Amino acid sequence: MKEKIYLILSLLFVINSSAKCADNGFSVFPSNKKIKQNSIFVISGYYSSQDIIELLNKEYLVYLKSGNEKVNLIVTEFHKGQYNVSQSILKPERNLKIGLEYTLVIDSLPGNENLEKFNSETYKYEPFKFIVTNDIDNEKPTFTSKPIIIKNESNFLGCGISSFVVFNCPILDKSEYLVKATIRNIKSNKTSTYYINPYDGKISIGHGMCSGAFNLEDENSYEVEFEIMDASANYTIWNKEKIKFKKPKI
Repeated sequence: MKEKIYLILSLLFVINSSAKCADNGFSVFPSNKKIKQNSIFVISGYYSSQDIIELLNKEYLVYLKSGNEKVNLIVTEFHKGQYNVSQSILKPERNLKIGLEYTLVIDSLPGNENLEKFNSETYKYEPFKFIVTNDIDNEKPTFTSKPIIIKNESNFLGCGISSFVVFNCPILDKSEYLVKATIRNIKSNKTSTYYINPYDGKISIGHGMCSGAFNLEDENSYEVEFEIMDASANYTIWNKEKIKFKKPKI
């Protein structure tokens, strides 16, 4: 009996430990180290790091640095997600120089905030660095077919609920890209916009256990439209009917 109780308590401890959400963190687009001369950047902040994202170039200067070369980044868009995430779209003040390696920098970060990524090969955190190729991308990405809903996902997890409506969204482009999703609550007429990083040609609208772009309300109907922005700020607008959907049931 004691052995069974110990096993149950151990399992609960493991589940609880692995289910905790972090307090902060940043992610950066593009994810590739090699970038074009006319690349743009998207910095997203999670939980307390959202405050940094909202105050970029107000209290926290953001720029690229390579030796004595410094390129300021201009905030062109800011979007506050509905569930613990925010993002800023950043455009360099001029084209980047071929062959240079630039480090992404945010000045005067508080002591608990670090603009770093985890290297799964070295098991260490390191700055976001990019090497500029001799390419300039001016080609727009294209939808190869109309996005359609392929499944709904909603589950209870350690710290809360994960809930997504998943769309098949096949897109053709020679650069990395994000999908700009704008949803409208049909009942309240409120809209929300966020750039989503697709995975395997699919776009997930909703939120995970700890964070996400959209917090869908029960019993409400929504509609969504998609636009595409690639890593060189080439846009493809939405020219189709908006797609209606509802929050997945648990």
